[in-house]
Amino acid sequence: MDRDNFWKKYYMKNTDIKITFSVFFSFIIVFTSLFIFLSIDNDSVNHINHFDFGPLNLDPLSKKIFLFGSSQIIRLNATLINEKVKMIDDTYTVYNLAEKGSNPTDTLPFIDEFILEKPTIIFYGFSYRDFNVEKIESNILPDPNHEFTKIIENIDPKLNTINPKSATLKIIRNSFQNEVIFPDDTDEIITILNDTQLRNQVHLSDAPKLHIPSSDVNKRVKDMEKIISKVQDNNIKLILFVAPLNEHYLEIIPESEKNSFNLIVQELSKKYNVEIYDYSDKYVGLPIWADLVHVAYNKNAIIYSEDVAKIIINEIGK
Repeated sequence: MDRDNFWKKYYMKNTDIKITFSVFFSFIIVFTSLFIFLSIDNDSVNHINHFDFGPLNLDPLSKKIFLFGSSQIIRLNATLINEKVKMIDDTYTVYNLAEKGSNPTDTLPFIDEFILEKPTIIFYGFSYRDFNVEKIESNILPDPNHEFTKIIENIDPKLNTINPKSATLKIIRNSFQNEVIFPDDTDEIITILNDTQLRNQVHLSDAPKLHIPSSDVNKRVKDMEKIISKVQDNNIKLILFVAPLNEHYLEIIPESEKNSFNLIVQELSKKYNVEIYDYSDKYVGLPIWADLVHVAYNKNAIIYSEDVAKIIINEIGK
């Protein structure tokens, strides 16, 4: 065997060994991390999950009103809504328990714990994204993140709701619910964009990609139904609310998905005999938007929180 061939075979063999070792070592890291994660005691996991929704330091003597939903509901000013509601009946207290990125599937594992707090009213805000189901693209190789998530969900569905950004969310929410109704700081949450700025966001929007299957095959809709059933079975008044969207977002939602969403809303209302306040196009044309899907948390966009306060007061009076 000549010298060149010897070294070529040597390096090829050595390279194969390195690749094999690297793959084996990667598996060890992944499964060791998984083992450590799953070894966290239940108290720690429960603490993290409760932290995601915010600590529940509730007044045991008040009639509690819980606001649920995603970031669209976070933008509601709980302090202002509280003030409005207490002017009618000071025995009520409003708690904004909305969570960024939340959908019915995320909320369902925790709903029993919140029901134990015996709220008088649950206000649940939702929109197109809550029933959106991403289309699965065909890939030759499996997605590691997807496979890891399936393992976690099979062990405990609550584990998949842990949100590493919850600390930031908690800080923001706490600053929103202090004695000052509107903070002085200006950022992307508070700033109102003009129409040109909003139009510039259209090409980045997820609206054209929305995929909302019918209720009979849509897991998120089925989970919403489970939430509704649990709430009604415990004789808690339920308010369902379709959150507002900017007109430029509404314009680019495919008609097929609009029809599917509207049909789901109608079915929920009829099946569970609950009025649904559809505010999806309520603020079309108004200069109150932080982006295409969020009303700004701003004194000039106060109409949003005022309208929700009116809805709650109307339901209290029924």
